[in-house]
Amino acid sequence: MEGASAQTVQASGKKVVSKVVKNNGGKGYLEVDGKPFTMVGTQSFAEWQTFGNENEIYADQSNRILDQDWLENTFEKVKMAGFNTIQIEFMWNQIEAKTPGNGHADDPAYDWTLVDKYIAWANKYDLRIDWVWFGPLGCTGAVLPNDKTSAATGGVTEHGYMTNVPEYLWDQGKYFGRGTSAKEMSRPWIPVSDTDTKDPSYPHRKDAAYMFSQERKAVQALFEHLGQADKNDRTIMFQIWNEPNWHPDYSKNTHLDIMLDLANQIGKVIKESDYSVATRMNYSGTWLSDDDGDPDSYDYIDFYGPDSYTTSVETMAEIVRDTAKRSDLAYIPETYSGNENITSILSTILVNGGFVDFWQINDSWAQPKYALWGNRDPNKAEYKEWKLGVQPEPTKQVLKLQGFLPALHKMDQLVAVALPENMAAFNNETDAPQQSYAQQKRLGSTLVGYTADDASVGMAVYNADDHSYNLISDTQGEARYRLEGLSHVEVSEGSYDANGQWKETSKPAVAEDGSFTIKQGQLIRVVSSDEPFDFDHAVDAGLVTVNSNDKLPATLPVDGKDTPVTWFDSAKNHSRTAWEQFSAQGYVTQPTAEGKRRVVNATINVVPDDLVYFIDSGSSADKSNGAEWKSVVAAVPGLSNTQAPDRQSSGENQWGYVGTVGTHDGDDKWGSGLYANGNVPLQYRIPLKKGTYRFTSGINEWWENRSAREQVTYTIDGETKTVSGKSWSLKKGERATGDIVVTLPEDTTVTYEVISQNTKAPNIAWLGVSSTPRPLGLVGAVAEHGQLPDQVEIDGTKVPVAWNDSDAARSAYATYTAVGTATIGSGADAEKVPVTADFEIVPDGLVYYIDSGATSEQSKQWKLVKDSQPELLNADAPDRQSTAEGQWGYINTTDNGKPDVATYNKATSDDKWETGLYAADGAHSDAIRYRLPLKKGRYHFTAGVREWWETRYVGPQITYTTAAGEEKTVSADSVITTKGEDYLLTLDVDLPEDAVVTYANVAGTGGKKPLISWLGVSQIADKTTDTTAPVFKGVDDVTVDFGAAFDPLAGVTASDDVDGDVTSSITVEGAVDTSKAGDYMLTYTVSDKAGNKATATRKVTVKAKPAVTPTPDTTKPETKPETKPNGKKPGAGLSKTGASVTVAVLAVVALLGGGAALTVLRRRNA
Repeated sequence: MEGASAQTVQASGKKVVSKVVKNNGGKGYLEVDGKPFTMVGTQSFAEWQTFGNENEIYADQSNRILDQDWLENTFEKVKMAGFNTIQIEFMWNQIEAKTPGNGHADDPAYDWTLVDKYIAWANKYDLRIDWVWFGPLGCTGAVLPNDKTSAATGGVTEHGYMTNVPEYLWDQGKYFGRGTSAKEMSRPWIPVSDTDTKDPSYPHRKDAAYMFSQERKAVQALFEHLGQADKNDRTIMFQIWNEPNWHPDYSKNTHLDIMLDLANQIGKVIKESDYSVATRMNYSGTWLSDDDGDPDSYDYIDFYGPDSYTTSVETMAEIVRDTAKRSDLAYIPETYSGNENITSILSTILVNGGFVDFWQINDSWAQPKYALWGNRDPNKAEYKEWKLGVQPEPTKQVLKLQGFLPALHKMDQLVAVALPENMAAFNNETDAPQQSYAQQKRLGSTLVGYTADDASVGMAVYNADDHSYNLISDTQGEARYRLEGLSHVEVSEGSYDANGQWKETSKPAVAEDGSFTIKQGQLIRVVSSDEPFDFDHAVDAGLVTVNSNDKLPATLPVDGKDTPVTWFDSAKNHSRTAWEQFSAQGYVTQPTAEGKRRVVNATINVVPDDLVYFIDSGSSADKSNGAEWKSVVAAVPGLSNTQAPDRQSSGENQWGYVGTVGTHDGDDKWGSGLYANGNVPLQYRIPLKKGTYRFTSGINEWWENRSAREQVTYTIDGETKTVSGKSWSLKKGERATGDIVVTLPEDTTVTYEVISQNTKAPNIAWLGVSSTPRPLGLVGAVAEHGQLPDQVEIDGTKVPVAWNDSDAARSAYATYTAVGTATIGSGADAEKVPVTADFEIVPDGLVYYIDSGATSEQSKQWKLVKDSQPELLNADAPDRQSTAEGQWGYINTTDNGKPDVATYNKATSDDKWETGLYAADGAHSDAIRYRLPLKKGRYHFTAGVREWWETRYVGPQITYTTAAGEEKTVSADSVITTKGEDYLLTLDVDLPEDAVVTYANVAGTGGKKPLISWLGVSQIADKTTDTTAPVFKGVDDVTVDFGAAFDPLAGVTASDDVDGDVTSSITVEGAVDTSKAGDYMLTYTVSDKAGNKATATRKVTVKAKPAVTPTPDTTKPETKPETKPNGKKPGAGLSKTGASVTVAVLAVVALLGGGAALTVLRRRNA
């Protein structure tokens, strides 16, 4: 917007550019030029960075490292990121350098050169300005020259910070003797009363009064000048002081009233000027405090907020809500700019009714986590290299903002006034957005659903005035929205104009299910006259138990009878975990008299599949605490303890607890329970059939600190076996869940025990026992597009296994858990045993699999990979030191007498993430380097980094030397690590000839040394020279019964060494008519993307029709299955994976003596 769209004018005739509208239903907002305004900005160090930065301290303020006009770059880059406001750190001495001014803009003591440049740049880039004033109380004090400098040098400071008060106030003892904080921050005396003789400021009260009066004059002159120069109302806000609560007198116990009155006097100068704007203060600290006083109660301070540096979305939401209770406008004046979840934080602040500015635009004086652009990544341009018209390589947080902010500004006024209950953010429930996300949230009278597969964040705003839903996303590709139950809807893309009117630009396509896609920068508006759901009179259906994989029930008891219910997507799509409970909503299909559908609320109680026992310890069937057990009994007919939720065992083979116990009362399975009579094991006897079982226990600490462990014992042929489970140490109010898997070779009674590990009696809240597939653990390594093995080892013997979903998608370097059925024994003695097995998935073309820091005895993963990958170049060891130029391994010099790398090894399981290397104190500890000899070709490098300690920057780099002696370097962006998190660093390189490459994890900004957990290198097939055809599986000859359904694609797959799974491209020629006995020939064809074709033939034999012997009075006439021309029953023959088959008749040939059809079938995904 160029120029002011409107102005609010006071009765006095003074222009009010901006003001706070208070108490709008509990939310205050900023009004600019008479219109609601959603301020989203970022702060600039402004002129400070032209004199130096944290890497170039002792900067001389009379000798710039950048020209003042370079500062236009900061305005341009703020706009490029999508913001509408720039916060400018502005020093008093930038307008009044040496001599006292009189408070009027035309006084020669004031210099408006820089102010006018800022206004011109704000006009050019359509930005609003929030002046962050640094006077005597900038960060608790003023920056003054120190012992290493003098006034004659122009005001140099030890850390390169700019002085922020005029030179005539540099007398530290006279004006600033109230203490000194770090980095030259000298705290000012304050003008205490003439009677406060014991206060430290008393001798300097008149000097302090003079200094603060001069500050007011400077601010008065500034706003007098803005009234003349800022014709387009670029200035919309003024921060009176920066973090004054650091000052020792800014406390209720000292002189908070005096200091707030001083701030209020500055606010009064602004409000009474010819250019009145909103005034505020910010406070150091994550939360506001009662000790901060109440600036809002002063007439000329509009609002205040905390500098909340947190990456937790939950904490930020609480901070905004707390700030809204204390201040007329919930504003976060500073928070991190450098974290990748920036749109999660931004959307969280907005939907909770707040506004925000991020700190800082670059890393000139800020650590990387605070920097929006540049963040000192060695692969990105330094801020000093910025040029006008050129966008720096965007950081991940900039990319997210560029997808989000343009769309947000299209509904700026709507967001400003919207109440929190009319806004929702999606994929901000966790600090890091989920890669794959699907969730619904209530807005208005419906549920808005958001689905994304790119870790994107969405935001929705409901306008009750016109029943519109306004939707945006920061997606880098596209995401989807869907509104539940709406009809008669109008979906459009566009924006709101300056008068709040919707301007449509296009009509998005709407799918049959009512969903539609959204891309970055788009604002999509959905309008409906419907109010489909009655949330205010919802029916409570109570507790509903389901198995982990069961569908939700189709009916629920409503008004005393079973009633059909339709579940909302949020309930249907909830990812269930055994033993959890979650809230689910649906609606009764029969509308109310008002035409709305009644909403049904239910608590879904999830139990594992094949549940055998659910013991709700200490509860009783005739009490309310037995409700969960009753719900489970109704849902699990085969439950073994249908007699009671709990009981005492009266014999060796009867289920129940053993001995005398105490009972704890409660309302649910976590509230009720048992505790042992003294420090003795708490035991349950559980009779079980032969098989594998999972014991899951719930432990709730009701009283005090307690430590315990669990185990299961059983006796077979006189030998007692013990299987240990988890242990725990709990404080009052904490919970733990036990877990033990036991395989029983025959029917027996087991004893489950909770055993104390201190002097406290053990306790238990509940116990569940379920039949489960036998876990085989890590059994092999498989290529990403390879086939799972058809045999596994059980009890030392190889046995055949059929996997449930052998064609499921798998990711390289991940652990894939397969579920299947093993056959133990043969013939009549063959036993089908459900099993699970873990496989280490490796990429196709793997040449190195280095488990850093591990030995061959430790790394089971490497052993399995070595056995499955005959071409592996490090088959001799999982890791080693390179001792020669052409030998693979890590490089570890001792040039300064100390090693470059050290080993991190805490491996307690078969986990490549739990070992590694980290840079030590050697001369080359800026990187961890591996030498890797490689043949000519293209390679993909993947390094795993688990952050064991603290936040650091680490990035991948590859160097090699050509035969001509030229050194080549390839690198990629660094990542910022967080303790306990895992990261993948990837890099591709093309080698024109055989070479020894050096792969390195390189330290980034901040000086923290790099580390590595593992390294994989795979050769990428050259698709331009792909000459290998795909390979079929499952096209063996087959015999089928007469009249049976036959799907020629069932069980048939095809894989390619370059394209991977090409099953969807298979075509079949020929047909099988199972109503006619005989042999049929089918021809299967598939091609890869390079055009390599594979064919296979298959004979299908249809058995003869079985003879039927008539039996009077008992045998009904045979009903022949209805078949289609391809021999299928209607609807039959779909593959077990859920694929569907499209039949295209290419030709029909009429044959004498019978009919035949030549058909081609092509599989496509459902």
